[in-house]
Amino acid sequence: MKDHTRWTSALMLSVIWTNSATAAEQDRLFMCSVGQSASDYISLDATMYDDGTWGGLRFTIKRTGSVEATVVEPAGADPRVFFFSNSEGPEGYLAQVRFADEDRSYLLSMLDVPADPSEDGDLGGRRGVLTVTEASGPSYDLPCGEMEEKIGYMSQAMACDMSNPNGLAGCDFDKRPTRTQGESIPQSLR
Repeated sequence: MKDHTRWTSALMLSVIWTNSATAAEQDRLFMCSVGQSASDYISLDATMYDDGTWGGLRFTIKRTGSVEATVVEPAGADPRVFFFSNSEGPEGYLAQVRFADEDRSYLLSMLDVPADPSEDGDLGGRRGVLTVTEASGPSYDLPCGEMEEKIGYMSQAMACDMSNPNGLAGCDFDKRPTRTQGESIPQSLR
């Protein structure tokens, strides 16, 4: 019995050791539909490593069956490419991700709308929009249909967007600052 216990313990230890040394996996941090077809979407993926750090961020817009845009931040990139901020306000909880490539800048905005107590049965909801600004100046919005998001992971995986009105405080997922009267949410989320 003693040898059986040692063998079982050794086997369990090797299983635990093997599992803790597994390769990092890509995690979908955000996805939303942006058209009538299920193949029209925007997504944001990243890799979480065994030590809890993140890297390999990748943003994709896919419409009409082809990839329209891809922005990648390789692991260990310096300077960083993706920047996170968040805040609370009367319109709800707002999280934003800012990033750019050589042709465009992007602002992904996600708003959790609280329930309206004056409307019976209102459950609130979620709204999302990607604002794309071309290097030549014009911009357009891609409103989100169905959304899936992991905002807590986004805050861990990305650099703090110090250009937000609340500075470093605007990047703390657990202690979200309150938007002031002068701060507004994107028009397309209203």
